[in-house]
Amino acid sequence: MAQHDYGFGVRAPGPWSDKRRIDVFEPGEIDFWAKFFGVEEIAILRAVDKVGTEARRVRKYLQERYLLH
Repeated sequence: MAQHDYGFGVRAPGPWSDKRRIDVFEPGEIDFWAKFFGVEEIAILRAVDKVGTEARRVRKYLQERYLLH
């Protein structure tokens, strides 16, 4: 699978990936978003469980829960 570099050492899983949503069933997505938000993978899974797969909602949840900037 091709990967795309988005800078800061974070690589997206592939060319067809929708970066507005977090696909917990796609290999590499949890790792990508964990690195992107600077949290552990379990935090991404918990956030998706609480607020759904929309990345902006996950970011807001993580900011409130983990005091991210």
